[in-house]
Amino acid sequence: MDVLSDLLNTFRIQSKVFHNGQYCGSWNIDTSGTKKASFHIVTHGTCELLLDQGKRHEGLLEAGDLVLFPRDLQHQLTNDIHTTIALNSVPSRKFSEGLRNDGTGLVCGHLEFEHPYNNILFDILPDYLVVSSKQSPWDQQLRPILEVVLSESRSELPGVEVTLNRLTEVIFMILIREYIDKGFAKNGLAAALKDKRITKVLEAIHSDPAKDWTVESLAELAFMSRSAFAKKFKELIGMTPLGYVQRWRMNNAYRWMRDDNISIGEAADRTGYSTEAAFSKAFKREIGISPGKIKNN
Repeated sequence: MDVLSDLLNTFRIQSKVFHNGQYCGSWNIDTSGTKKASFHIVTHGTCELLLDQGKRHEGLLEAGDLVLFPRDLQHQLTNDIHTTIALNSVPSRKFSEGLRNDGTGLVCGHLEFEHPYNNILFDILPDYLVVSSKQSPWDQQLRPILEVVLSESRSELPGVEVTLNRLTEVIFMILIREYIDKGFAKNGLAAALKDKRITKVLEAIHSDPAKDWTVESLAELAFMSRSAFAKKFKELIGMTPLGYVQRWRMNNAYRWMRDDNISIGEAADRTGYSTEAAFSKAFKREIGISPGKIKNN
C-alpha cells in the first residue's frame, strides 16, 4: 500500500453535511468557530467569499465551486460584498419549496478524522483552498463527482444525507492527492511525498513499524548520508526520522486497539516493544492518554 493510502486508511476521514439548502435575497453567513475543518460547495447561483472579518474579498464562487478550510479559518459567504446584514440572521430555504433563480444553493459540512490525535493530512493543505471544477488541474477529477453532488443536493430520494457525506469524503481525498501530485506544497508531508528518497523511507516505516529502525538504516534506504538525510527529513516532515517512527507506531496502536480490539500486549508486540509497561509509557507520552482508556471505551 502506498503511503497516502496508508494514511487515509489509518485516520479515516469523515464528512458530516450540516446544511443543504438555498439562501435568497440579502444574506450573510459565517460557519467558522467550531474548531473543525469545514467546506462549502455552491450548488446553484453565486456568492462572494470574504475573509478577515469581511475585510478581504477572495472572489466570486459559482455553481460547482467549493472552498475548503482545513483549519477553521474565519470566513463569510454572502450575496453582497458590501452587505450590512447581520451574520447568520437569514434562514435558508429547502429545495422542496422550489428552486429560486435568485437564490444560492450551498452544501456545507465538517470534516474530521476518526483518529483524533493526528492532523497530518489536514496539514498537507493551505489554510484555505478555493477550487473551481472548471479549472485545471481539478476539472477532470472533481467535475463528475461535483455534478453528482449538485444533483443529490436537490433530490428528495431516501439516503441523500448519507450520500452527500460519502461524496464529500471522496472529494477531500482527491484534493489531498491532487495537491500532492501537482507539487503545490514546498514543505511538509505533501512535499515529502514528492521526494522519491523520503517516500521510500516512509514506505519502509509504514510497512514494518515494529522494526528496530535507526537513523543510519533509514538513511541507507534513501541513499543519503546520515546527516543529510536527518536534515532533509526534518525540513520536510517537521520532526526527526525516529520521532516519525514513534508517532506512526502509536497512531497504528491506537487504531488497532480501538478498531480491531487487540490487547495491549499485542499492540506492544506489533510496535516492537518487549514489555507492556514500556509500550504504555510511550503510548501515553505520544497520544496523551493511557492505552487502557482506549480499551475501556
